[in-house]
Parts: sequence; structure tokens; C-alpha cells
Amino acid sequence: ETAFLESGVDSKLHSVVEESREKAILRLKDESKAELDSFNSFPFDLETVDIEARNFSLKSLQGKIVVIDFWGTWCPLCRQQLPSLARLQKEFPNTVEVVGVAFENGMPESASEHVQESMLDSNVNYRCVLGDPAIQKSVPGFSGFPSSLFLDRSGKVRMLVAGENSYEKYLSIVQLLMEETGQ
Repeated sequence: ETAFLESGVDSKLHSVVEESREKAILRLKDESKAELDSFNSFPFDLETVDIEARNFSLKSLQGKIVVIDFWGTWCPLCRQQLPSLARLQKEFPNTVEVVGVAFENGMPESASEHVQESMLDSNVNYRCVLGDPAIQKSVPGFSGFPSSLFLDRSGKVRMLVAGENSYEKYLSIVQLLMEETGQ
């Protein structure tokens, strides 16, 4: 009888937790919608070489929703979000393209290697380029690391999100951008 009561309590608790989670996700999506609607877009382009010495052009990603993550291996909050971004890339491989822009301190000749090691340690599954002051200056309102830009399928910057954010926050923005084009 005790097991039956405990399983009933567990079931009710699970149901309450799930309902609260769903409400929180809906609130988050509403907040993200308001942010998207009020965001002042700006031109942004990125054409460089990635950390594996391959040419990279943001224009080549038109047709996909793009998340540009500005981060550094020296930044604990940045490293904490890498799994969320990797999850986003994994869940939407044909729709979303995550691109890391790593800003490193120290010797430039070892920066690519250091970033690659960090990406391997965090199971990062997306491309990364090295950032420089010109890239950072091309983002109006850039306030620090981590920061992420969200671009719609046409390549238009739709949102800048600064600081540590949850997977659910990123997901809500991506879902809204997907809904705009009926995907």
C-alpha cells in the first residue's frame, strides 16, 4: 500500500512539475516574441577562415536560421552554454546553423589549437572562427561574453542575446524564427 501511495504522489508531483515547465516555456516564448518584435536589426557579415583553415562566409548560410555565438575559452559562462548550442545544432541540423566566434587571449598562433581542444572537450558539433576586434565592433550594443546573434533565413539579424541563457531561451527564439517561415 505504501508503494501505491508513493507512486501516486510521484505521479502527481511529476504532473505538477511538467505543467509548471510547460507554462514557463510558454512565458519564455512570449518574452522572446516581444524581444524579436522590438529588436532594431543591423547589418552583419562574416567572411573569414574557420579554426580548421576552411573558408567561411555567412552568406553561404542563407536559407538557414543562424546563431552566432561570441565566446572565449577563458569565459566560464561561455563554456557552460556550449552544450546548449551543440544541442540546438544537433536537433535542427537542416534548419539551424550555429557558428562560434571565439575570442582568445594570448598567442594568436596557438589560439586555433586551444579553441579546438576546448570544443572537443565540450563535444561542440558546429563550426568556429576566431574573432577579432573588428568583428566585435560590428555588433552595435555588444556588451560582453557570452553573446549570441540570431539571424533569420534571409540573413537579417533579428536578436542579440547577452549573458548566460538557457537552452529553452535559445529554442524559443529559433522556434519563433522557424514559425515565421512556416517550418
